[in-house]
Amino acid sequence: MYGVGLILGAGIYALIGDAAGMAGNSLWISFVLAALAAVFTGLSYAELSSMYPKACCGIFFCKKRI
Repeated sequence: MYGVGLILGAGIYALIGDAAGMAGNSLWISFVLAALAAVFTGLSYAELSSMYPKACCGIFFCKKRI
């Protein structure tokens, strides 16, 4: 839950307001690009966790892969 709190901090809401003021209606494009990056990151972690089912974190994946 600590990670979720860091991701959804108060700063992100302030940045969205500033970005909406600058980009206007095209702000949704950045959300789509961010969602695609999140999907690919999730798929990467899913593939790594299926290769190493007893792993607990990303650094373990890196150590095993190298």
